[in-house]
Amino acid sequence: VLRVSFPTSSALSITATSLSPITLAEGIGPIAFNASSSRLIGLNVESHRLLIFDVSSPSSALLLGQMSMPEPSSPNAAGIGQTAFGGGRFYALESQNGLIAVALASETSAPEFVEQPADLDVLEGAPVFFAASALGQQPIRFQWTVGESPIPGETNRVLRFDSASGTNAGVYQVVASNSLGTVTSREAQLTVLESVRSKVASRAWAVAPGAASHVPASPVAMAMTVNRQSGNLVLLHREGNNTVFVVDPANGDAVRVLSLASELLGPGAFRLGSIASADDGAIYASTISQDGVATPVRIYRWPNDDGNATPGVVFAGDPGLGAASSWGSGMAVRGSGPTLEILLTSEQGNSFSILTPNGATLSARRFQVDVPPGSLGSVPAFGQGASFWVKPQNSALLSIGFNLASGLASVLRTAGPDDYPAEAAPIAFLDGFSLLASVHPGVSTPVLFHRISNEDLALVDTEFFPGIAPPGSRLASIAAHGKTVFAWMPGAGLVGISVAGSGDPPMLNVSVEGDGFRLTWAGDFVLQTALDPAGPWTDVSGASSGHRVVFESGQSRFFRLRE
Repeated sequence: VLRVSFPTSSALSITATSLSPITLAEGIGPIAFNASSSRLIGLNVESHRLLIFDVSSPSSALLLGQMSMPEPSSPNAAGIGQTAFGGGRFYALESQNGLIAVALASETSAPEFVEQPADLDVLEGAPVFFAASALGQQPIRFQWTVGESPIPGETNRVLRFDSASGTNAGVYQVVASNSLGTVTSREAQLTVLESVRSKVASRAWAVAPGAASHVPASPVAMAMTVNRQSGNLVLLHREGNNTVFVVDPANGDAVRVLSLASELLGPGAFRLGSIASADDGAIYASTISQDGVATPVRIYRWPNDDGNATPGVVFAGDPGLGAASSWGSGMAVRGSGPTLEILLTSEQGNSFSILTPNGATLSARRFQVDVPPGSLGSVPAFGQGASFWVKPQNSALLSIGFNLASGLASVLRTAGPDDYPAEAAPIAFLDGFSLLASVHPGVSTPVLFHRISNEDLALVDTEFFPGIAPPGSRLASIAAHGKTVFAWMPGAGLVGISVAGSGDPPMLNVSVEGDGFRLTWAGDFVLQTALDPAGPWTDVSGASSGHRVVFESGQSRFFRLRE
């Protein structure tokens, strides 16, 4: 729900100001609002129900109740309905389903909580949200406490920390009061869990769910890519109408929408499922086909992302070359012109296809991999050389090698749940840093950065969205190019993340010098020392590279570097 503020004026021209939007349940259409009670109703013309919300805190609307339209209900194919408020009542009119009036109960009582704050486990650095709501005579005032001490300035029904630290852990409550009484909520325990934080990556910007048309509050599946020439983020909304947004990589603002071919518009349009950029800045998008044999996969190409061109079809056929499978939700592109390679993964099978130029057309080459069906069913990321990475949710991380000449493919590397989080998916590969980035749908919905080495996959940094996705959320998307990673998770938002390094551990060099040792290192690190490698470790005050250490005979100490 969009909110706009405007001054009362008799002037012919006034300036209105956009306020933060209100996120409601999916499917809400016409609305009505009562300012004195902060109650808002919305009509769902699909379920034929009237929903009543408390929006006294616009950032966290609370569903108070629902009421069905008169039974029996009938389909409202046109989606027509209307709501209104007057005389202390809400009214709802729905085509084919009648008219109802709803009277709000009298709220002349002391506050009573209808929503209590819940216990929270969050990762260090993640946002924190506590929420409560109370009914009773208005106005109702709120005061949050931690350890029974009031928190200055926290007088709304929602309490938020942008970045949790260990000092935030504790027991939280909120006190609600009005002219007729006071009530205290249940205790809510905040537990802050350790997370791996470093200077490898840092969040550059964030767009909260519902804050812009290209970052909806509803759980929309997206595909994304980074234009390798302009650096722009290109977002494909995969649900509803096909829409392709071009987003400013510096701040997350949408700057334009790409034109679409006529067969990609309106009812019965081909549904786009994936999008990727070539080295020359051309943008490719693939349609979804549940069976490439019966329904050809169509791949469209925009020459750039300036918004002036309508895409043309560069491939229309069966990537599986007769092997029935679903295609179109996983695609990666690299090269351009004669070196172009378009990689398509089978969502439910164990094969992939690579399209390469063949004169003025593209030819498909299908590869079979000895893995369980569905192991390739995610957005792939080209790796080094003739290889790619792929990671479906709740499956192993795979590195797949292929030979275009022979048509053979094999698994180069497997990382199971002991080496890489099973729930994290999809992934993006940062070649210049040997990093994998992924979205994890678990506690605090983090974006994880793992350093790739021959020995292992080490978690080197954790970044966060502006919100936290509900438990069990899926539909994440991630893309990377150069030193930037972009990620989306429904309910959590859209983020741009800058990458500064690979997370390789620093090298501490030791040289013998006279009766002591000299310690040298590169980079901005802090020297620490301990009597035992198990700790405790303490910073060496004032130490910089070139620090000299002198021991008496028989003494020993351990040294290390920290960020």
